[in-house]
Amino acid sequence: MKQIKTLTAMSETLVLLLEDLTNLLNDIDNGDLVREIENNVVSPMEDAQTQLDIILDDIDEGVYDEYTGEDEFEEWE
Repeated sequence: MKQIKTLTAMSETLVLLLEDLTNLLNDIDNGDLVREIENNVVSPMEDAQTQLDIILDDIDEGVYDEYTGEDEFEEWE
């Protein structure tokens, strides 16, 4: 599935970006700026990368294999 390859590439790209950001932060002397970048950029990127990896694991485990697009719960009569 082409989408899985794209999602995997996105996850790998996020890892590389996070590594670059970490290296950049090590060179910044302004502690306030470092904290701002960590809180508003690095942390959300780490969350996104983690969630993307969870989705990829779910795909590998077949969680979405037989999804019909319909709700799993029947309506109450």
